Amino acid sequence: MIIGARNWQQMPKLAYTQCWQGKPNSAIEAILYKHNVASFPDDPSSPLPKNWLETCGSHSAANCSVAIVADPSSWLGRFATPGGQLLRPPDVLTMWMNEPKNQRILDTSFPAADPMVMDNEYRQEYPLSVKNVFGIDSVYVDQFSFAQAIQELREGHSIELGLAIGHFIAAYAYDDSTNELIYADPADYRHPDGHYADARMGIDEYQKTVTPAVVVYRGEL
Repeated sequence: MIIGARNWQQMPKLAYTQCWQGKPNSAIEAILYKHNVASFPDDPSSPLPKNWLETCGSHSAANCSVAIVADPSSWLGRFATPGGQLLRPPDVLTMWMNEPKNQRILDTSFPAADPMVMDNEYRQEYPLSVKNVFGIDSVYVDQFSFAQAIQELREGHSIELGLAIGHFIAAYAYDDSTNELIYADPADYRHPDGHYADARMGIDEYQKTVTPAVVVYRGEL
């Protein structure tokens, strides 16, 4: 049996990716890509290039959020411009988190942040950021286990997990028949089988690859 966030069954269609088939799939990533100094690695096991692929956190935050909102269509509709064009929530969040004037706000949540590093790379700054931009209630948790992840998913929450390779993913469901978390990965190239939006992770992989601190997304404000 699979249990999880309100919209877990829709996530393969709702999930956002930062890249697609080796190219940017985001306005922010496209800007960074235009100024790149190295090509995107063809080998999925290669280290992530640091000249782009910077917004996995923002994409995972958007995926965690759309997984729990009451009405995804209405929520996504709030990102329309006056001219009626829909902006991608991950790009809007990235812009807000990196706008210089917002640094004063974010410093209250994570004073130790390095101003020379993109703010969207710090998970401590996500609760305040998604509250301001997405209208989502979330909480940063310093130490988090596989068992805690299962419990949060049972309560209908979603979880932004950080991986040791310097990457973020969005866990939104749990399959108790296989004891696996189901998650959306904004980096499609890491999943040659095509299941980047409904990838799975068991306890062994979790303990080997997931870093202790997470952000739990609990619902709309």
